[in-house]
Amino acid sequence: MRWDEAKAVAVAWEKAGSWDGESADTPAASIDPPAAPGRITLDEATKVFLSLREGDKISPATLRKYKTFAKQLLAYAASRGYVMLDQLTAADIDRFYAGLKLGLRAKAKRLGTLRSFFRFCMNRKWLQENPVSTDLKPPLGASKVANKVPFTDAELERIIAACDALGAVRWINEQGEGAWTGDEAKDFIWALSYTGLRISDVALFDIKRLQGNEVFLRAKKNGGDVFAYIPDWLRDRLEQRSEARGPMLFVTGESRRLETVTNTWRRRLNRVFALAGPFDETPTPHRFRHYAEFRTMPSRACGGTRTPHEYGARVMPAVASTRHSLRSC
Repeated sequence: MRWDEAKAVAVAWEKAGSWDGESADTPAASIDPPAAPGRITLDEATKVFLSLREGDKISPATLRKYKTFAKQLLAYAASRGYVMLDQLTAADIDRFYAGLKLGLRAKAKRLGTLRSFFRFCMNRKWLQENPVSTDLKPPLGASKVANKVPFTDAELERIIAACDALGAVRWINEQGEGAWTGDEAKDFIWALSYTGLRISDVALFDIKRLQGNEVFLRAKKNGGDVFAYIPDWLRDRLEQRSEARGPMLFVTGESRRLETVTNTWRRRLNRVFALAGPFDETPTPHRFRHYAEFRTMPSRACGGTRTPHEYGARVMPAVASTRHSLRSC
């Protein structure tokens, strides 16, 4: 073989990567498996969960409930010596849920929050298995319909009479001291009974909601606003209270926290109920709301379904719940 031929063969072998001139199989490039998500602490998981809930622009009250849930779960984990999220087992979740000291409906809602949190963790691959078992159920009676029986006119008269007999009640706490009167309670009750607002909405009632004889309730999803019509005498009482107390008619002290102000008024109303009792149905602030709804229903004389004997012999004049007044027929 001549030198030129030998040189050409050597070049061919070099290109083929083998001594026989046949192409060697190229080894397949190794592909590393995707890295498994790292473990995360329960504290960090709850912080991420809460930050996203806060970004959803939910109400402050709802956000506080999420924070309470996170605090309770962290406290349980600490009592078991857990730090990492994946240390929580199905048995732990059962024990945690069973130990919650809540009312029936509140406990049922807390189960929804529990499921939401661990679904959130599963979606981020922080857990291989969801510790909230599918057979974990809300407590019996949680789905029972809440009491929707309004106060009768006779009961409302007794409640107002109890306010008149109450006088001044002094209070003192870390924020200061003062007194509230039966007259304040009476205005609060009239506001509940004529507007149908929740106790929390009346507790934080701002005089800006009052426009003449109409109280702003809410904005409708399809546009427009919903108002409740109140009589002149109640409008005057609310305006006089605003002149004496400022725009927040029923706030006592410095706190504007919804739960604090609302619970203050719950305790005050319970005191009034105790003076006005006994009642056939448990007296609750929500029954004022149903009373307001009842007052807007047309009587049977107007072609409606309301009958005086169902909720009291004397039916107050129907009032409007929208801009176009549904006054008594």
